[in-house]
Amino acid sequence: MQSTHGYEGFSVECARSELMPIPNLLTALRLAAGCAIAFTADYPGIALALAAIGAVTDFFDGWWARHFNCGTEFGKRFDQLTDKVFGIALMVTVIRLDGFQWFTLIPFTLILAYSVSITLLRVLGRAMESSREAKWKTGVQFASGVGIVGAWAIGSDTIWVISYIVLWASLPLMWYAWRRYMHIG
Repeated sequence: MQSTHGYEGFSVECARSELMPIPNLLTALRLAAGCAIAFTADYPGIALALAAIGAVTDFFDGWWARHFNCGTEFGKRFDQLTDKVFGIALMVTVIRLDGFQWFTLIPFTLILAYSVSITLLRVLGRAMESSREAKWKTGVQFASGVGIVGAWAIGSDTIWVISYIVLWASLPLMWYAWRRYMHIG
């Protein structure tokens, strides 16, 4: 079954029966970036490029699926899993760059606990859809990770500090999203 949508002078086709429509290809690209990024911390420029690819594809895979009506159940689950893999790989990269510091380990421990608990809720069938707050939380945390890696790549203390402030500022949003998943408050 094919869906064709025109958009400002060009048309886009999404084949629903195919395993890899464009949104899933973008998600697969993020998965590949996530798998590679943790091994590139010794080369911050390469790590930055992979982090940026991952963050950008995280936005565009969902946008494409919604805008051109070619999202699938597989794509939703693939995106959620890939967000976890990419996020953890980004955390490992930051720890490899900055070491085991309190200002890194506290937010990353909380993010990991959040990710494990949400994954368990999904396995139990309690939280399948990502909330708007969870999507914002993920985007802000990915942006802060890209900023930290970018600060290492270009040698900017200012970007490094701002990125950590953004990372810490994402924690209340993560708490709010977790409470929504848990149906608390």
